[in-house]
Amino acid sequence: AFWFNNGRITKNIYEFLSAVESCTKEVFQYHVNGEKNDFARWVYDILGDDVLSKRLTGELDQKKAALKIRKRIKELAGISIQT
Repeated sequence: AFWFNNGRITKNIYEFLSAVESCTKEVFQYHVNGEKNDFARWVYDILGDDVLSKRLTGELDQKKAALKIRKRIKELAGISIQT
């Protein structure tokens, strides 16, 4: 789970997207700033999504970060698993 500093807890990429979209600027900047990017780190370490983690690394704009997450969800939904 990702724990936002406002107390919100997200357990998957869908909840995470919702929280990123709706959090205050202050909450976003606490987690993402010139010194760290908790979002990119969590996506890499917990979700195991290297692609999205790289896209979020260095992204300091909340709306752009949310759009990148939304785009990745759509990409993953479009992947068909063949057996």
